[in-house]
Amino acid sequence: MRKISTKESEIGNFLNSKRDKAYIDIYRENDFSGLGILIDNELNIYKYEWKTSFSSKTNGFSINNALYEIKEKIDYEVIEDYLLNKLNITSSEYINDYNDDIRTTEIIRLKNCECELENSNLFEKIKEMINSQIKENL
Repeated sequence: MRKISTKESEIGNFLNSKRDKAYIDIYRENDFSGLGILIDNELNIYKYEWKTSFSSKTNGFSINNALYEIKEKIDYEVIEDYLLNKLNITSSEYINDYNDDIRTTEIIRLKNCECELENSNLFEKIKEMINSQIKENL
């Protein structure tokens, strides 16, 4: 995993430039931290995160941001098979479970399927599938 940036504006601009053509763009956050994973149209994998932390030096809170590029790429057929056949996202009901404590968004853009969901269980399943393919823990 290679760190690309820690600057919020750079991270935002980079992700926004990739989002329109991304196959997978998933995100989970609470009031103090967030984790996102984006797989672009070239099958590159990016992890982005932010977290609120306390600094004993300044005696205050700060927000830390980071964007990483994963060394491994993922096979499109693996993504498609997992989402369409194993998770059956086109016909199974993944009820939005948005709540004030944990919020998720899962945007899927495959060649034959597009959907946007808010289901924390689906977020975890997609994240675990990516982890298993790249042999790394996101």
